[in-house]
Amino acid sequence: MVQDPPRSPLLFQYGESFARFIDGFAPAAPIPYLADVARLEYLRGLAYHAADAEPLPAAAFAALDGGGLAAFKVRLHPSVFVLASDYPVVTIWEANQADTVTPISPRGREAALIARPSIEVETRRLAPGTGVFLANLKSSSTIGEAVAAGAAASAAFNAAEALATLIGANISVGIET
Repeated sequence: MVQDPPRSPLLFQYGESFARFIDGFAPAAPIPYLADVARLEYLRGLAYHAADAEPLPAAAFAALDGGGLAAFKVRLHPSVFVLASDYPVVTIWEANQADTVTPISPRGREAALIARPSIEVETRRLAPGTGVFLANLKSSSTIGEAVAAGAAASAAFNAAEALATLIGANISVGIET
């Protein structure tokens, strides 16, 4: 008997509740990071099927008034997702993409940026606090509010590095005041 049937006829959305199932599945308890890897894979599917949008060129940021940068809001590409994990989820995922087996430690927190700014879905490991910064931008915070949230989330947060990630990942589709 199916206790959690799919809610969509689209096959890529069938994994929506799989991570929650893994969280409560006793035989998976010795692999505590497994549910987060399932979440990452699900988000990669959502990113792949997200609407297309034209990313802004990096020059759009260079044209902004540096003193008033904090007041701007950045619209992110529809394919952008951020996953925060108590485990090194990107490292684990990357290790399982390779043809060779590399031993890794399942200890340590990581945040992932999942996006498809062009043809391929990209998965990036984020520096401390940068996941919180991007998640805040995604929820319509100003750059200043997102920087404050990133700094509150991690003492190691680096605002310049977070902005470089935002611009370098090519995931911005609009800037507004």
